[in-house]
Amino acid sequence: MFKHLIYIVIILLTACSTIDYKNKSVKQITDKSAKKIHSWAITEFKVKGTSNYDPLNPNETGIWILSSEPSYRSSKSLNIHLATQVVSQIKAKYGISKIEEFQGRTIKVKGLATPKFYCKIDTCPNTSSQGNGHDLYIQTQMFIEDLNNITIL
Repeated sequence: MFKHLIYIVIILLTACSTIDYKNKSVKQITDKSAKKIHSWAITEFKVKGTSNYDPLNPNETGIWILSSEPSYRSSKSLNIHLATQVVSQIKAKYGISKIEEFQGRTIKVKGLATPKFYCKIDTCPNTSSQGNGHDLYIQTQMFIEDLNNITIL
């Protein structure tokens, strides 16, 4: 009996740990975000906007953000956040030294796209998905922490 229980637990853990990435368009991903749904997705798009930011040190620019729209604040934009180690690896592998070199290039990414909620004005207190009475917009973000999850086409 105990032996069967162990087999069942192993099977359940294996099934739960398998992520099924689906090929989706940026629109399909952002439409799910508008409904507050996460998406395990593979997608490709032409980079129309770039920015860089390091949340631990705003004066530094460690994280690169690649957007499918000119404005990362657009609800139609999928924003790809490249971790600092991925930025270093991209520089070495692709010979890209500045984030602006991504402008107009097509990328293919794989990961979890999540809706994030931000206040439309700078004076909002700590915002949440409930909004606390403030007018929020949704950004769809995908964090890339492994170089294997991004390809420059």
